[in-house]
Amino acid sequence: MACLGGRWAVDALAADMAAHTLALEGIGSRAVQVSVMSADYFAQLDLQDAEVLVLCYLTHDPTTLAKYFVRRLRRRWPDVQVILAALNYLPDHPEADIATLVGADALVTSFDELVAQAQSRLVNTADDAPYTPAPLPGNEAERLQALRDSGVLAPALRGRLDAIAKRAADTFDCAMAQVSLVDEQWQLTHGDASAAGRPDDGAPEQGTPRALSLCGHVVADGEPLVVPDVARDPRFAANPVLKERGIRFYAGAPLRTREGQVLGTLCLLDTQPRTLSPRDVMLLQNMADDVMRAVRQQQKQRDGGVADEGPALALP
Repeated sequence: MACLGGRWAVDALAADMAAHTLALEGIGSRAVQVSVMSADYFAQLDLQDAEVLVLCYLTHDPTTLAKYFVRRLRRRWPDVQVILAALNYLPDHPEADIATLVGADALVTSFDELVAQAQSRLVNTADDAPYTPAPLPGNEAERLQALRDSGVLAPALRGRLDAIAKRAADTFDCAMAQVSLVDEQWQLTHGDASAAGRPDDGAPEQGTPRALSLCGHVVADGEPLVVPDVARDPRFAANPVLKERGIRFYAGAPLRTREGQVLGTLCLLDTQPRTLSPRDVMLLQNMADDVMRAVRQQQKQRDGGVADEGPALALP
């Protein structure tokens, strides 16, 4: 990787710091000295063997300067990946896709984000996994037993869980929503917004390996998890499953038994970065609780009892 300061002396210092940070993480990198941007400068610029360029700025909004620089870089090195490191970024329009405006492949605003982006874009980096795998909760044996005993794995639930997932996707205007369960090794999908209308009976479907599962993090922590932009989150940017599927946004709320065991999540996913307000997170959790009400109703019907809970799709 090559780290370049965008224009000023402080930008050059930022490039030195970026190269040093990457080197500490086992990522081969070097700082490249930048002089006055001219045709001669770009003709002499040595970027041999650099797969990724990191263009560093400390100005509050480097959009205009970076756009010119990236354009000139692309003319000579059309295949190189460009990361815009705007390390003191205070945008006038936070929702704008600055990377696209500039022509860069990614925007980072911290060294942690830079490391995550570098690890996700280079084939050979450190030996350790460049993402944070889902940990195991301390009560894993009890949780797995609760998963088996809860009735949530029942094939007869699939239609109802598809409907709840579809309602969640519609409520939040999100591309995808799923009811996910987490067993010893896998994240299982038992409700899918995109599959609503299929036959009501069906076993949970094997999906993502647990170590690569964002829902696994919710299971471990027992709390809702919102990742506004996966590509800029140091924990998940290099996750190969998320990269392959183009997932940029994730929000998951835990599915809890009455005893407090977390069996999985009701989760939202999108291919564009998004945010959720605290009220949105509460609503998602209420809908996750609807999933567990549907599970208990199904169990009572199976056992010949009478369900005494409210509608499984009720919203506050």
